[in-house]
Amino acid sequence: MKTSLNPFLTKYMPSQLGGKGLIWAAVKLLPESKVIPDFAALEELKGRIDAGDFFTIQQLQDQAREIKLISGKWIITTLTAFVDDIWSKVAQAVMGGKLDGAAKVSQAATGAGTHSICVYTVDYTNKQEILRLQKALKQLGVVVKLHYEPDLYTILNIKEPDI
Repeated sequence: MKTSLNPFLTKYMPSQLGGKGLIWAAVKLLPESKVIPDFAALEELKGRIDAGDFFTIQQLQDQAREIKLISGKWIITTLTAFVDDIWSKVAQAVMGGKLDGAAKVSQAATGAGTHSICVYTVDYTNKQEILRLQKALKQLGVVVKLHYEPDLYTILNIKEPDI
């Protein structure tokens, strides 16, 4: 029996929940993985970067594979006025199988009055997967700014141009 996502989307409208204790609302988490990232190696890598060590993009990809942290996400940044509509499209597409992976939306707007919607990919080194998801988001009518970021980069606070 298929249930409607509409009650959830109506109850947890991102534009209406700022400051009510929720940070993110999410739909369909990624499949539970038996692979657990090597947190000690991740911490060591973070220490090396903080100390000023330089890594090429390829070296970071190799480290991500070794650490077992290759997921990434498209980040959609939108104004509060548009977040409910975009989130509804994304959430319904994820739950309907039109978008792979998982998605979440920030509940509280930043000082600039924007929200973030993240749509996840399993493997940031798979360019075809990334581009296929980007195309699917655009076909949904998501025409606002999109930025792709590997989760490793998020954790390590690495700012790179879009992949």
